[in-house]
Amino acid sequence: MLTRREMLQTSLVMGSAAMFGSQLLAAEKAKPETGVQLYSIRSMCKKETLPEIFKALKDMGYAGVEFAGYYGCSAEELKKFLADAGLKPCGTHTGYGTIKPDQIEQTIEFNQGYGNKYLVVPGGVPGNDEDTWKQHAEVFSKAAEVAKKAGMYVGYHNHQHEFKKFPNGKCAWEVLFENASPD
Repeated sequence: MLTRREMLQTSLVMGSAAMFGSQLLAAEKAKPETGVQLYSIRSMCKKETLPEIFKALKDMGYAGVEFAGYYGCSAEELKKFLADAGLKPCGTHTGYGTIKPDQIEQTIEFNQGYGNKYLVVPGGVPGNDEDTWKQHAEVFSKAAEVAKKAGMYVGYHNHQHEFKKFPNGKCAWEVLFENASPD
C-alpha cells in the first residue's frame, strides 16, 4: 500500500510525464548527431582498414566522419565502407589546390561519388599579406559558386596564424571574410 507521500510523488511524476512527455521525446529525437574528424585518428587510419575503423566509430556512437585523406580508396569504396558501417560523410579536408578552377570539378565529382557535400580547406593556404588573402578570397568565392551548383559547400578550417595582424591592423581571417562571397 502506498503512503500519502509516495502517492503524491507518483502523481507528480505521472502528471509531469503526461504534460511534458511528448516534449521530452521530441528533444531526444532532436539530439544532434556527432561526427569524428579522421585527422584526429590518422595514425590508426594508416594501420587499420577503414571498414574496421568505421565499425568501431559507429559502435562508439558516431554518426559520421570527416575525411582527412582517403588512404588509397576510391569514391566507390568509401561509399561502400560508410554504408556498411552505417556512417555518413560530414566533410573532407581538401587541399587548397583542389578547389582552384582547374581542379574543382574533379574534386566535386570525387566527393559526390561517396556522398560528401562539404569541401573544407584545412589551412595551409600560403601568404602573409592582405593582397594574397584577397586573391584567396576570390578562389574560395569561385569554388563556392561552382560547388553550390552541385549542391555542395566550400569552407575554411582556420588556425591561429590567420589571426596574426598585418601592418594595417587586419588579419588574414578578416580579409578572407571581407572579400569572399557569403557562400
